[in-house]
Amino acid sequence: MKNKLKKVPNSEIIISKAYRAAFLTVIPLIVSLQGCSTTSGSIATGAGLGGAMGAGVGALADAGPGGQHRFRNVVIGTAGGALLGAGAAYAIDRHEHDVAEDARKAGVKERDEEWQKRNAASASNGSPELIPAKTEARWVPDQVKGSTFVPGHFEYFILENAHWSTKQ
Repeated sequence: MKNKLKKVPNSEIIISKAYRAAFLTVIPLIVSLQGCSTTSGSIATGAGLGGAMGAGVGALADAGPGGQHRFRNVVIGTAGGALLGAGAAYAIDRHEHDVAEDARKAGVKERDEEWQKRNAASASNGSPELIPAKTEARWVPDQVKGSTFVPGHFEYFILENAHWSTKQ
């Protein structure tokens, strides 16, 4: 038996080049938009990015004799890429959320420690302390004044203004 080399039709070469061109132009655009999204948006973008990359890989994979398995390869690549992209986007988003939460907690702790240091320093050196105002809230029931209905509400009164006091 002689080895026969099968000639690839020009249409398959053009399609293959078109997939490569789309893959190389669309993917960088999707990657650049990944940073501008919320959690659900980043998962959707990750799935879209993964699906597009998977479709590109599926299109570039061996399509078999006559290109008969190209569609199957693209579908499998799209599904697998979308799952991997969504999973990666979720993992990245959770990591960023955890890092931000840790930084927030550390900032609150540092702020509280700084406040305690300043407060202890000011109390020990005779610095003045701000005494808050004394207030009182009084409930005023529903009433009619002339032809106007006034619903029940609280009125707040300042009994003693805020003032500075030194601890001695």
